[in-house]
Amino acid sequence: MSGTAHLDLVEGQHWLLDFAECQCPSELLFDSEHLKALCESACDNAGMTRLGSVFHQFDGGGVTGIIALSESHVSVHTWPTERFAAVDVYVCNHDRDNTDRGARLVQVLTASFRPRASDRKQVSRQNRVGNPAQFQDRSWWRESLAEDFQYGVLGSLIEWQQTPYQLVEIIQTESFGKVLRIDGAMQCSERDEHLYHEPLVHMAMASVPCPRRVLLIGGGDGGAAEEVLKWPSVEALDHVEIDAGVIELSRRHLPNVHGGVLNGQDPRWRLYIDDAVNWLRQRPKESPLYDVVILDLTDSGGPSATLYTQQFYDLCSSVMAPHAALSLHLAAPWAQLSTCVQYLRTLNKVFAQVVPFQVNIPMSVGPWLMAVVRNATDAEDGVADPQLDARLENLQGAKLISISAASLRASRVLPRFVMEAAHRLR
Repeated sequence: MSGTAHLDLVEGQHWLLDFAECQCPSELLFDSEHLKALCESACDNAGMTRLGSVFHQFDGGGVTGIIALSESHVSVHTWPTERFAAVDVYVCNHDRDNTDRGARLVQVLTASFRPRASDRKQVSRQNRVGNPAQFQDRSWWRESLAEDFQYGVLGSLIEWQQTPYQLVEIIQTESFGKVLRIDGAMQCSERDEHLYHEPLVHMAMASVPCPRRVLLIGGGDGGAAEEVLKWPSVEALDHVEIDAGVIELSRRHLPNVHGGVLNGQDPRWRLYIDDAVNWLRQRPKESPLYDVVILDLTDSGGPSATLYTQQFYDLCSSVMAPHAALSLHLAAPWAQLSTCVQYLRTLNKVFAQVVPFQVNIPMSVGPWLMAVVRNATDAEDGVADPQLDARLENLQGAKLISISAASLRASRVLPRFVMEAAHRLR
């Protein structure tokens, strides 16, 4: 183990949270037993080990409470008359990395107090006295791809928002520029988003001879929408996103990702803030069918859980024209092969043609599996068209950075272990 890795492990993470105009039940602010029950439950849900707790209720005032954890501590002080709470969460990483547990605890407490306004600071606490880096406003933002594998970026929190659905964060980093995180998972960055959005969108768009009507589900950062609107044949892009908070933060902080699309500058883009299942079910049956459907979703937890099911794919299939194509991302085949196989198996139950392809995304630690699917086995494959280079050259707006006709075709050639897993489904 290198010295740097050792020092990263023993550093602690410290969250300092001010919650104002809390919309939680009043009991959480003035009743010590209610507050204690909430905090203990939050610690348990985050995977913390409680050692003991003390909660004191002041006469006619608020509550001060502290829970000692084997990982360190959490403390809360409330001002009921101001509907304000100050929260302190600390985790030590001496024996294991507890950063994710601390982040989950912060997320649960934020959702429970429901502040209208808040201030949050995350500080790395290290065991090196006098090191100026100890006090820099930068922290490691980590994600787990498997139980025994984590990766992360060093950056500063620019803005965060606990929406009704998820925790949305914008992080400033040196290597990746601004990074969008949702519920602790990296979604995209300014520097490498083209390696995700371009293949996700253009594999499906290129598959169809003349895509005119497109449905985009998810993709609140706007990167996929920008790629769709590069096609001059597109007449309408219906964009369904459940979380207005993702749109709001991305609109302000990620113009290099969405290219201004989220500002409404292209009249072909129509945004619907709604649950995708609800939106599809309520869509008028006489509405025109779509030539392309893009699923740009968060991972299959939280608000996206129902969007990885056969029932949802059936809904998508029902709004697709006979020649249409649908594309979506799956998972990391080298670390999550069983998840990839599970998704492909579900897709095969609905669609006549399922073609997986692999891309490389630094923000996702390399190889990532995607798929393009069709309702008809005899649908014309525009990716194989010798004229595809010319079609891509005819795109409007910002130039493509990563893909070409050759790279789209090559991405369908899978590593042997992925290909064998996919073949077993047939």
